Amino acid sequence: MGKFIFLALAVIAALLWLRYKARAAGRVDRPDARAKARVESMARCANCGVHLPVNEALQDAAGDAYCSSAHRIAGKSAP
Repeated sequence: MGKFIFLALAVIAALLWLRYKARAAGRVDRPDARAKARVESMARCANCGVHLPVNEALQDAAGDAYCSSAHRIAGKSAP
């Protein structure tokens, strides 16, 4: 009877240990909450008004931002 109790406790301990390791591994793989909160500067296309990240915007000599080369060639739209 004592061997059966020891075996049952060993199995329970092993399962708890595996569960702990699985949770610990899951924490490492989760993206950092601060990474989700990153904010990028946005620019507004001078032609159509769509907003896009500054690093994706095309700029002309005057510094106006455009969403595509066709809109940059077309220039600013009339207000």
